[in-house]
Amino acid sequence: MMRAIVEDAVGEQADMQIVASGPADVAIVADSGAGRLGPEQRLLENPRLKVFALSADGRAARLLEIRETPVVPVSRQGLIDAIRTATAAGHR
Repeated sequence: MMRAIVEDAVGEQADMQIVASGPADVAIVADSGAGRLGPEQRLLENPRLKVFALSADGRAARLLEIRETPVVPVSRQGLIDAIRTATAAGHR
């Protein structure tokens, strides 16, 4: 049922296309639960992919992505500033 809801919602979008396999920008998958690496494994296999993991009941979802952020300026202080920004409350 969850699959049908997702396919219907995405299928209505003119700028989105559902593909069963091949290159994609986004994957929408079932969340495998604690201790299992289903969505995380997809992300590790394709670091540029954005993975939306949906709970079985459809009441929760999470986005997994790897982001690359340049550290500028490349200096001692630039590194310290980047660490502080990355670990600031709310920055994810």
